[in-house]
Amino acid sequence: MIDLDLDVKIVEREPIKVLSMRNMSALQKFEERYVKLYREAFSKRLQVTGAPIAIYHGPYFDGELNDVEVALPVNKDEEGVKEIPGGKYACVVHNGPYGTLPITYALLGAWLAKSEYRISGAPYDVYVRGGNDKILTQDQYLTEIYLPLMEEVSLDDFDFGSLVADLPTDTAGQTQ
Repeated sequence: MIDLDLDVKIVEREPIKVLSMRNMSALQKFEERYVKLYREAFSKRLQVTGAPIAIYHGPYFDGELNDVEVALPVNKDEEGVKEIPGGKYACVVHNGPYGTLPITYALLGAWLAKSEYRISGAPYDVYVRGGNDKILTQDQYLTEIYLPLMEEVSLDDFDFGSLVADLPTDTAGQTQ
């Protein structure tokens, strides 16, 4: 069951080092892509330091073929390791099946449209509980959604008069 009262928290995130794999693929391929990443992390002697992540680079989420980067947080820099930027994020916790994530994303989009923020990069999911944990039912899955933010800037925030006053003038007092 989806909670339609979205509890959006604004949080400051530290950068995250991740070993990742990006391509166009169906969401059903996530599990095999994560298996490949875990094997790669093991072969490079990287310690996985957190839950799996999916970074959504495409302009929309269609469920069939998406520009998605699967990632694992790791303990050190190595070839193939990149960084998810730190900064200000909107965070929402999604409880329930992965198939209902698009509903939570739609609610988050509605929240964003009414807020003083704008998106500043690719959103990502952290799969805290679920997926390979065969003991859990899908209703027990827990996913954190992070949406990178920037504050919307209004022209009212600028003092254009002071900018004009600082322009060089010629001898007749006209701005050049």
